[in-house]
Amino acid sequence: MCIAIANYKRTLSKKHLKNSWKNNDDGAGLLWVEKGKLKVYKQLTDFNAFYTKYIEIRSKIKTPIILHFRIGTHGVKNEDNLHPFICSEEVGFVHNGIISGWGNAIISDTNEYNNVILSKLPKGFEQNEASLYLIQESIGHSKLIFLNTRNEVSIVGEDLGHWVDDTWFSNESYKEINNYVWYGNVKKDKNPTSTKLTPREEEYNWWLEDDKKWENHSPQPSSQKGTCDSCLSITEVELKSSTLLCKECVGIYADYF
Repeated sequence: MCIAIANYKRTLSKKHLKNSWKNNDDGAGLLWVEKGKLKVYKQLTDFNAFYTKYIEIRSKIKTPIILHFRIGTHGVKNEDNLHPFICSEEVGFVHNGIISGWGNAIISDTNEYNNVILSKLPKGFEQNEASLYLIQESIGHSKLIFLNTRNEVSIVGEDLGHWVDDTWFSNESYKEINNYVWYGNVKKDKNPTSTKLTPREEEYNWWLEDDKKWENHSPQPSSQKGTCDSCLSITEVELKSSTLLCKECVGIYADYF
């Protein structure tokens, strides 16, 4: 279910970063402040390029770097859905967990939650205790790390992770390479011997790579009038992998179905 890391000053080991990549292998990203501005780096496929960039940044600054390694549970596996996300010119963040009720086959839960909620919040929300409490209430057991241009870090769900020296980890997937991954609250073997779904997986099967079973649970007409989940236009839409898409967006994302 991803790992989020708030790294304040020390240099993280290549082994721990490689373990994080192997256990959460849908891409990774970095968030830091340089000359008073937020900077973002995202890498989908090349760990060595990611590690080189991290070392380059850490050698230049002694201020926080926020790291994220993704397991995609909602949304296309592309750079748009990779963390970090930017709320405003002054605040960015990463997320570990699943935000119930958000995201679809195109846009991730975190991406949509940011577009609809976080990016609309007033200036300074990331340092306001009441705002952070309400965010925590709305995301359940998820964890968020915010970084602003003043190099202030705020962690939502801090007690759900742990500290090692000056670095906070949202879980332990950096420690060793595992033979399983977490999709939300579902633990799945990387090399399953059976394709049969457990009752728990049946309940959460929209997090699996094959969304066809979910479509069968929610039969809808192949074409209908509605709102496209991707571009938000109101037009004729059709159901693709549990997502309503207009004709143009079906063409754009054809390779993902």
